Amino acid sequence: MKFQFTPFHQLFAIAYLAFAAPSLAFAQEGYKISVSIEGYREPKLTLGYYFGKDTYLKDTVPMQADGSYVFSGKEALSPGVYVIFLTPEKVAFDVLVPEKAQHFSIKTSRQVPHQNIKFTGSTENELFYQYLGYLNVKSVEADTLKARQKRAPEVGKAAFQKKLEGLDTEVMAFLKDFTSKNAGTFAAQIASQSLPADNPEFKGSETEIQEQRWRYARAHHFDRCALTDGKMMRSPNLVRKVDEYVNQLTVQHPDSIIQSIEWVLGQVKGQKETFEYFARHFLQNYLDPKYIGQDAIFVHLMDKYFTPGTIELPAETKTKLVDHANKLRPVLIGRTVANIPLQRRDGSNFNLYDVDAELTLLFFWDFDCGNCKQYTPFLKDFYEKYKTQGVKIVAVCHRDAKEFANCWKYVDENGTSGFIQACDPYRRYLKQFPINSTPQVFVLNRKKEIVSKQIPKEKLDEVIGGLLKVKG
Repeated sequence: MKFQFTPFHQLFAIAYLAFAAPSLAFAQEGYKISVSIEGYREPKLTLGYYFGKDTYLKDTVPMQADGSYVFSGKEALSPGVYVIFLTPEKVAFDVLVPEKAQHFSIKTSRQVPHQNIKFTGSTENELFYQYLGYLNVKSVEADTLKARQKRAPEVGKAAFQKKLEGLDTEVMAFLKDFTSKNAGTFAAQIASQSLPADNPEFKGSETEIQEQRWRYARAHHFDRCALTDGKMMRSPNLVRKVDEYVNQLTVQHPDSIIQSIEWVLGQVKGQKETFEYFARHFLQNYLDPKYIGQDAIFVHLMDKYFTPGTIELPAETKTKLVDHANKLRPVLIGRTVANIPLQRRDGSNFNLYDVDAELTLLFFWDFDCGNCKQYTPFLKDFYEKYKTQGVKIVAVCHRDAKEFANCWKYVDENGTSGFIQACDPYRRYLKQFPINSTPQVFVLNRKKEIVSKQIPKEKLDEVIGGLLKVKG
């Protein structure tokens, strides 16, 4: 079931509601949260909580005789950000559950539960809603200024930009004052996530300063949102911070990304739920990676944590993912390909290693493939530009022997006989290359190592030119 959250939830993006959740346990006295909602007379009310990016259901309680709802238990709740869900409106609002003081009451209204909300026995939530209320007011002001700036003539836009910058300065001043005055509280810890890093003054050339800033940002990225703080795992902030560390503060090379992922997992290895959550989170992120070569990260995670069963997966899911990893492993960037046997149009045989080239473009295609037909003109133009620079194209028709005649017909009609056209009646190349669809492109260096793959047709010139430049 999806819920429409109040404006405050713009701060806390939620992926989905799940009903199978990690256990909640914290060695402390029990909890009791009483909720009274004016105008709300539904038979039940639900309490949920954040864990990573997701929201899980903790408890659903019936309405009491006096119209209130009481969530209670003998064991304390794990501290974090919790959510109270109203139905059938599918509206929700957040409450903080600190390590202590888990006995408190809430009074609010059905239509706008986040406004005029009152807490008794919870200073943390009073502070939390002071913070949220301020941000909500300033957010409305900012949206109004942006709308007016958009409608203003060009000569008047600068004035609105100056006002927006002043508003930003005002918000930052509030946050610094709020976190300073309320240091040590969960509310201040949440608010501190909105503050920029306190960068020291760096010296040197512009390049040196940028390098120092980057290293400082990496080293201090989790100062205000500790990986090992269970409260932050039960808020929407920690996963965002981790993704920023991996995606923005890490060089986007598979080896560097793997190193950062391993560092994150190493920090939380003593916290089973958090460790397994992040391992699955990374696995999902790189199952269908955005960039070429990042499939190596998926294979690494499978080989280290999921295939051996260190982290369990449902049997059917595991089988599919293991199979996927096994198909990817032989064609990861950096792997040396097999010396696959091939056959020319005239029936003569040759091996891939017989091709003498600085770069070999191994192109698997099909005469009946629409995408191949779109790729071919780009490939022809590319070849004309680079054929004198040590680049050769080995084009393998991905068809059975009985259909080779159609392959050669396509070659003649499209004028690609200048490529090294090949086939294999036994399709032995499938032992290394998982050709589930066409076209498939692999770029090999002189050692027949994969240096790039799956290049979009529009990027051929850029990628190959860059590889030749690096080599030169």
